Amino acid sequence: MREKLELHHIAGRNNSNITVSLCWSCHNEITKHQNTWDIRWTYNDNPKNLKNAFVLQGIRELLLLKYVKTKDCTYYCLADSLSYTIGKLLVDK
Repeated sequence: MREKLELHHIAGRNNSNITVSLCWSCHNEITKHQNTWDIRWTYNDNPKNLKNAFVLQGIRELLLLKYVKTKDCTYYCLADSLSYTIGKLLVDK
């Protein structure tokens, strides 16, 4: 039997309407990571630079999850390549 898929807001509902389908286990795992992000990801009125940072952070989390599941280093490298830009967007005013 196939596991039911759930929609995951990659940047949180407050920052983007972009969703991906994940199995319950992956959704649970990625949500735990999301809950360790900069607290501003939960705010309703983030400026565009923060919203963009959290979208990229969400993509980074998905790439890292894919790396863990497949052990394909390409996903890790892609995730790592986003880190600088995410950090820059989080501190820009």
